Amino acid sequence: MIRLSHFGICALFFAGCDELGVKTAPITWDTGYEDTDEPLADFEVSDISPNYGALSGGTSVTISGNGFEGNVEVSFGNLALDITVIDAQTILFSTPSSPSEAQVDVTVRSDIGEVTIDNGFTYTNAAPEETDTDTDPQDTATPQDTGGGGASSTGLTGGLVEMWRKVYACPTCFQPAFPQQTIEANVSIHDPAQGSWLSWLPPVNSCLNVLNYPELGTTYNMGNVSLLGNNTAIPLQLDQSTGAYVNANVSLNAYDHQTLYGLQTDSLSFDQILQTPSTLTTIEPAGVMDSQGFVQPFSKSNFGIWWGPSGTSDHILFLLEVYGQGGSYNTVTCLTTDTGGLGLDPTLLANFVSDDLLVISLYRMQLTGVIHPDNGSTIEAVAAIGMIGTGYLIE
Repeated sequence: MIRLSHFGICALFFAGCDELGVKTAPITWDTGYEDTDEPLADFEVSDISPNYGALSGGTSVTISGNGFEGNVEVSFGNLALDITVIDAQTILFSTPSSPSEAQVDVTVRSDIGEVTIDNGFTYTNAAPEETDTDTDPQDTATPQDTGGGGASSTGLTGGLVEMWRKVYACPTCFQPAFPQQTIEANVSIHDPAQGSWLSWLPPVNSCLNVLNYPELGTTYNMGNVSLLGNNTAIPLQLDQSTGAYVNANVSLNAYDHQTLYGLQTDSLSFDQILQTPSTLTTIEPAGVMDSQGFVQPFSKSNFGIWWGPSGTSDHILFLLEVYGQGGSYNTVTCLTTDTGGLGLDPTLLANFVSDDLLVISLYRMQLTGVIHPDNGSTIEAVAAIGMIGTGYLIE
């Protein structure tokens, strides 16, 4: 729903990450195989415990089986994980974060064999109703809601709430010119649907240069709609062209960092649905923030950007827009943990040429969500604070 306009071009920010095996099918809980007294095979995975966890990551998971010898690897989809091999029957690791509720295939490899458990781990804001020690892959348990009025999560998506705070280093570099700072808000509550509004985000600690846009539905007509926080109400109006409630001119005083916001409509309300992130205080190289615009060179073979402070729980969203001299337009989008810096693989920039103009967006982002009390769908929420600067490519 958020559209960023640069040089008169609108980029609709929704891209897929199916290539990493993330799936948005209805949630299933039990994964593995039946308990048995038979001898272990030379290579097998008998249990993933737990096989669900929070979107924020950090869930301690144990993989049990046999044949975990030599070079051992575990991946979520195509994303390789840092693991600890205790012995030939036990692997430990901590899950990475996920931008939305989803299921991911788990692959285990060693010098002896390889196996992929389809939908082996589920990211969810809910929890199983009860713990079932039987690991029959056909068994399921109903997730228990942890914040949506007692409803159980269905694994479907029922809406999106967004608020973006953007600071333009060179407002007059864009046509038409932007204000120095803008705050935009969007709300859509719609029929539950499979998929995620946030599937445009790359998997954490990876980049994409192809954008795929989801369309999960247009909003219900909810009458009066407001975001509530910071002792103020932010009114939104229904925009028939976008199918969402919008406010592209939110007051600067209405948005504060590290603040919880609620949603109030004539038919639905949540005390807490969206959390704004902390702020960026330093960005390097500083030339990207020059008010004259397009003065900072970036090397195709050694592209790097840094920020501070680092080490927060926020995600960092990086968007590179490349405007070619022949009129071409390309993007590179990255999502990373807050390590304080990001370097681009040179292959992502290989097809671009020297003197191509760059628009560089760097955001701190918080991804949250709640369970709709009436239908059990997840209402996703994203809040971001960031800057939009400029540069140009060199070899």
